[in-house]
Amino acid sequence: MDKLFLLVLSVLCLSTDGKLSRIFLKNFDWGEGVACHVCKRSVNGHCLENKDNCVVEVPSSCETKVFYPVGQDTYAMLTCNRQCKETEGVANGIRFKIFCCNKDFCNKPPSGGT
Repeated sequence: MDKLFLLVLSVLCLSTDGKLSRIFLKNFDWGEGVACHVCKRSVNGHCLENKDNCVVEVPSSCETKVFYPVGQDTYAMLTCNRQCKETEGVANGIRFKIFCCNKDFCNKPPSGGT
């Protein structure tokens, strides 16, 4: 890769406020890949654990897993998935839905009431 490109990418990724890196990631042409949000636990549209981004090659997808625990806040997990499959069900007594999409940053954290 071009050394200047790597230098610019490093500076943007290390920016303290994160605004520059988000602008860069949003506008960068990923070519044949899809850029996705990553978050281990998102509540009411806010990532509470492990906020990041990932890139997967097409035909892979961004994935949002939404969990609906009884008596607790709905929460989501956001990630890249090479074999995303939209589905819903119950696991360990918690109802869930999995959504897949294939546009850059299409797996936005759901906000309230989902």
